[in-house]
Amino acid sequence: MKSFNADKKICMRFQLLIGLCILFAMAVANSTAMAANDKTTQQLLDWILQNTLGAYEKIGNTSSNWDAPAKRALIAYAKAQAEGNLGVEQQIIATNSEAAIEAGCNDPLIAYLYTRYGLIQKDLMPKVFGSYLDSPGNGLAMAFCKDADALNQSQYPYLCKYYSSLWAAVYLKLSNTSARNPATSLEVSRFEKTAVTNLVLAVSDKTMPAGFIYAGCEVLFNNIQADKTGFESVYEPVEAAIFNNHERYVGLLVRGMFCINAAWESRGGDTADKVTVSGWRYFFLRLDAAQQALEEAWRLNPTEPLIATKMITVELGQGKGRDRMEMWFERAMSLDTNNAAACSAKLYYLEPRWYGTNDEALAFGRECLHSAKWGGGVPLVVQAEYDCNNRLVDLFYRQELQSHIGKGFGEVTAPPDLPEDLKHNFTWDEVDAAYQKYLKNQPDDLIERQQYICFAAKAERWDIVNAQLPLIGNVHSVEIFGRDYLYNQMVQKAKDALNPNPKSKITPPRISAVRLGQLNQPSVVGTGAKVTLQVILQPDCNFMLSVDKRLLQVRYQWRLNGTNIVNGTNQAYIIQSATPQDAGEYSVVASNGGGNTMVTNGVLRVNPPWEDVQTPKQQEALAKLRQLRLKEEQQENQAK
Repeated sequence: MKSFNADKKICMRFQLLIGLCILFAMAVANSTAMAANDKTTQQLLDWILQNTLGAYEKIGNTSSNWDAPAKRALIAYAKAQAEGNLGVEQQIIATNSEAAIEAGCNDPLIAYLYTRYGLIQKDLMPKVFGSYLDSPGNGLAMAFCKDADALNQSQYPYLCKYYSSLWAAVYLKLSNTSARNPATSLEVSRFEKTAVTNLVLAVSDKTMPAGFIYAGCEVLFNNIQADKTGFESVYEPVEAAIFNNHERYVGLLVRGMFCINAAWESRGGDTADKVTVSGWRYFFLRLDAAQQALEEAWRLNPTEPLIATKMITVELGQGKGRDRMEMWFERAMSLDTNNAAACSAKLYYLEPRWYGTNDEALAFGRECLHSAKWGGGVPLVVQAEYDCNNRLVDLFYRQELQSHIGKGFGEVTAPPDLPEDLKHNFTWDEVDAAYQKYLKNQPDDLIERQQYICFAAKAERWDIVNAQLPLIGNVHSVEIFGRDYLYNQMVQKAKDALNPNPKSKITPPRISAVRLGQLNQPSVVGTGAKVTLQVILQPDCNFMLSVDKRLLQVRYQWRLNGTNIVNGTNQAYIIQSATPQDAGEYSVVASNGGGNTMVTNGVLRVNPPWEDVQTPKQQEALAKLRQLRLKEEQQENQAK
């Protein structure tokens, strides 16, 4: 087994982050988290209403046939942006924008809202969008492109055009055609350039609240992929527009955000030994630039919690001391007691890969869960770490199993032990408590409620699934549950929890390997040798089933030449001291409530003591000894 060192863990974590970065950026774009007080929230809401609902009423394609649902969708969108409560408002946006479209609405902003918040939740197979039939991602990309082109030709505010163009580029890159079609790559570039231009024009509005500037820039930095020099060319016009039209601390904070992203972009996701000299150089230079910008921004405005939150990430890369991290964390939480981003940053800092231990990370996560002074999404920090750790464990096992492909059974090791920093994790009960605490205060957050259902299903807590499903109605996002058939399977399995005889739903255990030589090839040992025969099962395919756990327990029966071996009922059968009587064909039957699986044809040969020697002279001497013994036996038989 390969060693699972710290560098390997961070490499795996980056693999996960690559797969989740789009969802993370979408969350950032929809939750500004700038509402430090009711006054700030109201200012954000007034501004976004003016630039969405007000713009629709002035220059939109209005009609009494669809105005009512269209306006409800716009108001819900504005509240989600200002209050950072997308989970509460998303379904209102989706259902009302869809109702407006079905009523004949052809307004480009309403069409974008439906694609962004309604269509994105749906399983698009086999919906038809132009000629793109092979992938749901392609259909969604085409819808975003159509909306972006229409909005860019309209008189709607530049911020609306910016998000529409950016998501068109993002989903084009995700589509199946982006890698193999040069024309698609050109379209991606076109929409990215249009998005940057629109953002520059949007932030040139002196009335734009700082919260919307931060959110818009964050999602840009997370999604525009450029080389080390091109990254600056994307950022520079945005920075110039911000410094020219807003307070200096706003521009400095955005500069710090950019430098942090650029630093990690320079380093890349490889293990430390594979990062180039240039990568390390740019990494530390950009972190130093981020530090300078953020510290100056703090001096100008020590009431902005986002500055302190970003400094935790700077300290993560620089590693100047835990006291420094704790200082910025205290500053961030004192300004915003619901600052889940700061708590997540600290928890990551405390992981063994960085500057803490498993015990410290778990203790802080539990503090987030049980704290009476921290609220909002802070308890869900436990859920995020629990999910990430489980994904890392799955990835670890997949990599270990992949390393054995093509090897004989004699070379396959037992299931690898988890590394120390993956053995400890939050429990399901703690995740459950985190969701209960959060949903008690945010009962209308359908996004997190769906996540809760998904986690409960993985934990086989079908009582919770059955209790929560009615609370989401017909809402089920493909982003959370996957394709419709997967969601329907989960619902059916929840119903099966009430079935007292679900045996037919269980699948038999799957055996991936048996440690007993290669199939159809003898494994040879000498007399007196210790022999271990062990079954290696594939990952449990019944983890989502609602059954009596006793039916899932795997039982084993080892056989020698077709006869059951007494006491050979464990996953491993050990012969402490092999004798010729132990030679033969071994097989094993693994069974559970769903049936049996048998692997056979593993042949063990036990050499007599005289065959254990290896040198030619010894073999020659033993041959003579065998001939002498044979002659003696013949003489004895004649004498009888």
